[in-house]
Amino acid sequence: MIRSVHRQPARCFGDRGASQSISLILLVPVMTALAFIGIQTATWSHARAETRVVARDGAALVARGAVEPVEAGRMIEQALRGSSALADVAVSVERTPEGVTVAVNAQAPGMLIGTGRDLRVVEFVPESGWVE
Repeated sequence: MIRSVHRQPARCFGDRGASQSISLILLVPVMTALAFIGIQTATWSHARAETRVVARDGAALVARGAVEPVEAGRMIEQALRGSSALADVAVSVERTPEGVTVAVNAQAPGMLIGTGRDLRVVEFVPESGWVE
């Protein structure tokens, strides 16, 4: 009995070499795009959260009487301009008998040119919540 010296490797799941390469070629761009979208969404969400926190803190300072609305607007704008998450920041602070309203308009830049997003955050803090 003569046996061949060259043996075929045993394949448990059949020959999938070409189909695995094609699916990998198709899957990598899709996964890269999904990762990019996720990172961009997280960046915009972070910019909105940061803006909301600074606006709420500024409104609370005005509601307590610690600063005047004009000075609070300057402080909020300076704090947000120092952040790399925002551009073109515009702040308005309005004090009424009911409370203090802070409105912030800004541009949350994107990872690519032209993917920035306009951002508007309005925070209201009632006057009655603060006791001196």
